[in-house]
Amino acid sequence: MAQKDPAFLFYSQDFYVGTAFLTHEQTGKYIRLICAQHQHGRLSEAMVLQICGDLDLAVLSKFERDENSMYYNIRLETEIQKRKKFSESRRENIKKRWDTSVKQVNNTSNTNELHMNNTSNTLEDTSVIHMENENIYIESSIESSNNYTGKEKEKGTTYPKRKTKDFVVPTVQEVIDYVVEKGYTEKLAREIFDYYTVADWKDAKGDQVLNWKQKILGVWLKNAQKRPNFDTSPENDTKIPGYVKEFHNNPLMKRELINGVWEYKSTPIGFKS
Repeated sequence: MAQKDPAFLFYSQDFYVGTAFLTHEQTGKYIRLICAQHQHGRLSEAMVLQICGDLDLAVLSKFERDENSMYYNIRLETEIQKRKKFSESRRENIKKRWDTSVKQVNNTSNTNELHMNNTSNTLEDTSVIHMENENIYIESSIESSNNYTGKEKEKGTTYPKRKTKDFVVPTVQEVIDYVVEKGYTEKLAREIFDYYTVADWKDAKGDQVLNWKQKILGVWLKNAQKRPNFDTSPENDTKIPGYVKEFHNNPLMKRELINGVWEYKSTPIGFKS
């Protein structure tokens, strides 16, 4: 028994324009009537009265009556038929594709029963997918759900999926070495390490980080400011942005080079960097 289509296309602009001069109550009646038609077919006068409580002329103007005095919305019937034809054509295309795959497999192995079972199950599942949403491009879905590559299909042979390497969490020193090697500060490296440690090495989308170097390079170092290229020895301190002579050699000030800029903080113990 064919499964009943659980949905139909709803064009919001057409609906809005078509119900612009209906009251909220009339609009609700109209929605309930087209839903009832979609589920049960054309509606008798008794069914309309049971749903609406009356025969509202403004609402019923959206419907025609056939030779049996049954109410129906022409646009809805048209959309139901279009959707049904589309689903049938997609289902037929899928059946042809799977039949071809099964024949290829049968020519190279004795796994006929296994593949026929898979074919049957997949066809049943796919029909549900089509019924739920006709806007999904079915052939792309089948391609992605199939474990074959193009060459494997030609041979009719299945191969196990390629295994991904287990992620190994780097040490803080490994992160520092990598970031500093790329020309950035140790402070930035520690911020990166702390961020991913708290997040259990998952990114902002909640996905597991697979290549930490690639993630750092593509996300963190993309717009970060590099360390100055010139020598940061004491005789060249004055060339670094943020240099303040009065603070730089003051024993009551702590100086720190952050992202290529001198920053100063007072310290009660007279710390000198």
